[in-house]
Amino acid sequence: MVDALWTGEDVPASARKVLQNAVWGLRGILAGTADASRSVDLQTRAPGYRLSADPDQIDLFRFRRLVAEGQAELAAGAPERAVRLLRDALALWRGPVLADLVESGVTWPELSLIQGSRYTAMEDLFEAELSCGNHYAVLGDLEALLDAEPFRERVCAQLMLALYRCGRQADALNVYSRLRTTMVDELGLEPGRELQELQQLILAQSPTLALPGRIAVVPPRAAPAAEVAPSRPQAVRVERATAVIFRAEAVGGFGGASSVDDMLAGLGSTIRAETAQLSGEVVASIGDFTVALFRGQGHAKRAVLAALAVRENAKRSDIGDHPPVRTAVASGETRPGEDPTGLPSVNGTLMLKCQSLLRFAAPGDILVCDDTRAATSAVASYTRVGDPDDGWRVRSRRAPIAASPATGHEPELDVLESLLDWVIRRARPHLVSVLGGPGSGKSEFLSAFQARISRDGADGPLAVRMPPFAGAWGLRACILAACCGIEPGDSPSVTREKLELTVRQWCGDKGRVGATVESLSLFLEPGDDGYRLEGRQEAAREWSSLVTRIAMDRPVVVFIDDLHTTDDALLDFIEGLADSVGAVPVMVIAAARPELLDRRADWGGGKLHGTMMTLDRKRREEDRLSRAVS
Repeated sequence: MVDALWTGEDVPASARKVLQNAVWGLRGILAGTADASRSVDLQTRAPGYRLSADPDQIDLFRFRRLVAEGQAELAAGAPERAVRLLRDALALWRGPVLADLVESGVTWPELSLIQGSRYTAMEDLFEAELSCGNHYAVLGDLEALLDAEPFRERVCAQLMLALYRCGRQADALNVYSRLRTTMVDELGLEPGRELQELQQLILAQSPTLALPGRIAVVPPRAAPAAEVAPSRPQAVRVERATAVIFRAEAVGGFGGASSVDDMLAGLGSTIRAETAQLSGEVVASIGDFTVALFRGQGHAKRAVLAALAVRENAKRSDIGDHPPVRTAVASGETRPGEDPTGLPSVNGTLMLKCQSLLRFAAPGDILVCDDTRAATSAVASYTRVGDPDDGWRVRSRRAPIAASPATGHEPELDVLESLLDWVIRRARPHLVSVLGGPGSGKSEFLSAFQARISRDGADGPLAVRMPPFAGAWGLRACILAACCGIEPGDSPSVTREKLELTVRQWCGDKGRVGATVESLSLFLEPGDDGYRLEGRQEAAREWSSLVTRIAMDRPVVVFIDDLHTTDDALLDFIEGLADSVGAVPVMVIAAARPELLDRRADWGGGKLHGTMMTLDRKRREEDRLSRAVS
């Protein structure tokens, strides 16, 4: 005990006396225990002391027993029982083991082992919760544990799976990307095979990852032979669904009650028809509120398409200036039962999400939650309403997606699309570095992704392709020209007019429109190479302010090829571009040969919002050959 308490220190001469006094005080505490059944025996046994107690009185022993029982139930296919046992085990923890000694600097290997067993129990609990379909409930705990223990691959996999099942595929892939970057940078290792396979399953949206509607039944404990076993609880079906609330209102030229009644009746008929057309069900209709529920495959997409159809139908009428309906769409888990009419009912959580969104909807608005938006990005374009909790506003229906030319790197293109979705959802910048040798298809890869994001025209992200040898100043000019809609053949007068119109639309201080236009015109003057110092810093500040405002409404994607041939000033600018425009959805995709790392060994390293990709020429050629043969 002396060696354990004074490890690595000069043991004081009074050490044995200190211990004996402590033991004497402990004996007094134990002697005062009133409950004889919980007595603890402290004996003097050479070369020290022996403490005898019932194992159930020691929280560490109880923790280990409960964890073992929970693990056994999990292995036996009873995750509900496992959840209860593992939660009881973890509830015994109220801080670090022997916290008073730890605070005084005592470190024992046993303490690390015990803490490790706690992390393992938490992982087992998360696995059981995920098996029960409780992926929303464990997201926060999973994120907190991964922050504390960033190299625990099992936790990473569980968080990826939970995010995917919550409809947040891009976030799930970003978790993998962050872990891989950290492991490569700090350990020189790639993530394990199981984690890599999970990433591929998410990219492929494999049905094996989905949690189907399950029967959540808590099996009864085995009853003695002479007793009657307790009845089984009623099965509760859990499934993913999307709810829609339509709120009709009298707007425009209605003056009489009968006209209002006719309008509400007509709109109600439209809602029922469009909902049925897309295999949904109207589950409630009270006054000016109508609630529809969409279940089964593609429920979120069908719900948004129904909302768009109702809005378009209302627009075609002659009622007022705006469609007389506000709409909120929310996706999530529900446990639908049936009311006496035989119609399904919607649980409270999903309805609360809808009602919360409806507060921010204006006439003609369709607002959706994060989950719905993530699941429907292929059928509708969106803008953020305001704060993250306020949802997304549907701008328009997307045109059908045309197949992009095969490049041999389709999985990487899917990763880019997921990263872009994350950039837009979180309003955060991101730098993607695409490395590959000659013939690996880097330029073709950039063009293929640019074609993907350009399919929606003005409703899609703003794509900016940097011309060769533009430099840092020239790249700013390209981005500004794209934001203003300036074309290469525009005359100076047209260029100036477009710049002024853009500044008037987005400038926060209307009194500074003229000064801002004059400052930004430095970027667009023919032949200006950026070396004119006068006004250059002010122009850079105005550029950052304007681009930030525009990107918040329409995300910006910058494409840069042959980055390894550029000068150091441009490399510095690209690495700092995210900081220069602030927390906005700007994505920079830069392609380069591996020689870039000879110049900048730490390129992109240490950045939270950075991803490195490598294109393989051999795999690209094999993929193309395989398609040609088939």
